[in-house]
Amino acid sequence: MILTVSGPPGSGKSTVAKILADKLQYRYFSAGEIFRECAKARGLSLEDFGTLAENDWSIDRELDAKLLAEMQNAENVVFDARLAGVLAHVHGISAIKVYITAGVDERARRIAQREGKDVSIVREEMLTREQSESRRYREIYGYDPSVREIYDVYIDSTTLSVEQVVSAILERISRFQSVT
Repeated sequence: MILTVSGPPGSGKSTVAKILADKLQYRYFSAGEIFRECAKARGLSLEDFGTLAENDWSIDRELDAKLLAEMQNAENVVFDARLAGVLAHVHGISAIKVYITAGVDERARRIAQREGKDVSIVREEMLTREQSESRRYREIYGYDPSVREIYDVYIDSTTLSVEQVVSAILERISRFQSVT
């Protein structure tokens, strides 16, 4: 089984994806880590690297090609990537697609806490990054990654603990598997 976990920054997607991979005893694959490594290698912040990617689609295409190649040959993998659900949908890859969201203020608070930054600065950077990514994804793929219709599980983590989110997803996966 392939499980994709998508969502905006600060939604809890990476934390949840890692826990799901551990509980399911699946391999964990993070596209975000690859994106961060590429930004760091170029000496750029995520915001600046996102702006560069907005003007140079080859960056997104290269990252997406790596993710897609992994997905096409995968078994028992949890893919943690903002576009994993979209790529699985567009390319007809059989996967259970999960989308995790949360309110803007809560996501900014989580990121600020994780990175030790001021929440107002994080909120501004986060919204700039999201606008850049959303524009690129619509132009490149014709999809907004947050469109609910392509996901099997869509959950708002704003007021939920990580454990509650993981439990809800595992329960939905269990129901989904018993139907198929």
